[in-house]
Amino acid sequence: MSNSPHIEINKSISTGFLSVKQDWISVLKRIFTSFLFLAMAIYGFVIQFKIQLEPGGIVDKFLLFIVSPILVLYGLHGAYRKVIELKLVSITTNYNFAENKRILLNFLHQYGYDILQESKDLIIACDENEFSFNRLWIKKISFIICEGKIYFNIVKQYPRRNPPVLIADLILKRDLKRYIKNSLAKS
Repeated sequence: MSNSPHIEINKSISTGFLSVKQDWISVLKRIFTSFLFLAMAIYGFVIQFKIQLEPGGIVDKFLLFIVSPILVLYGLHGAYRKVIELKLVSITTNYNFAENKRILLNFLHQYGYDILQESKDLIIACDENEFSFNRLWIKKISFIICEGKIYFNIVKQYPRRNPPVLIADLILKRDLKRYIKNSLAKS
């Protein structure tokens, strides 16, 4: 995604995926990254079968029972997450549009996110990696605000290749739900 993407909000909500215009290079990069993670999983399987054919010492058992399953699971999970990179996560609230936007803006300020763009029903924020400087490694979070729902998507943006978001969306969803629940309890 570019720095200021044109997001088709209605299409995004109806399809469940963030609808942005992409050039063919970014699509090829996503496919290539998915294949890298699949290759990691295949390599994990190859290690398992090679060691099972030629059993050895303690190092082979460590590779067989620890490293190989981790490579397989990480590779498959990374490939899956890269393929569904633009999927929207939805949070159901009991608030109207204006209250959802107010709560979301308060949440973003309290948790230290930088707001890059704000419009009527779209907020784009970023979370910079602690080892980054000058916004070199960021997670760009696109929030779509609706009546009774908040949708969001996280995409990592790195200089060369954008890795998949593995669990950051689950953590953000948990934190945002907690914040909304606490806001409901206060009012």
